[in-house]
Amino acid sequence: MAFFGAGADSLIAGNLPTTLRIPLNVENQITFGLGLEYFINDVFGVAVGYHFNDNAMHENYLNQYCPTETEHTFSLGFSARPSKNIKVGFAYAYSILADPEASDYHGYDQSLEEQLQMPKGSLDSEFNGAKGENAAHFLEFSLSFFW
Repeated sequence: MAFFGAGADSLIAGNLPTTLRIPLNVENQITFGLGLEYFINDVFGVAVGYHFNDNAMHENYLNQYCPTETEHTFSLGFSARPSKNIKVGFAYAYSILADPEASDYHGYDQSLEEQLQMPKGSLDSEFNGAKGENAAHFLEFSLSFFW
């Protein structure tokens, strides 16, 4: 994050940095998905799917931009091929998300205190002790053309 203009002038005057690092602490992620589609006849088909992601973000870096990680997604679908060149699909997916909980001393507060040369524990943001609880429902539509 960088500060410009009048706000930056007051930071410079106070010998404070005008650029701050906001750590996400994201690691490599393992992801796996499997889907099956079965055509009942030449026109109609049904589909099921599953997708897995492990959590790539440490809980102590919970934030509003990446509130949680999707861990498991289950899907059911229906498709129709009204002609050999067109396929229409509808699907419902339900995602179970990780429910992370930050410690009482969030990683962002730690990082900002170090960068701003503040004593440890000076910041007490809403992230300290925060917990994310989410689930997601998706309705999807697809239209495919073949030639």
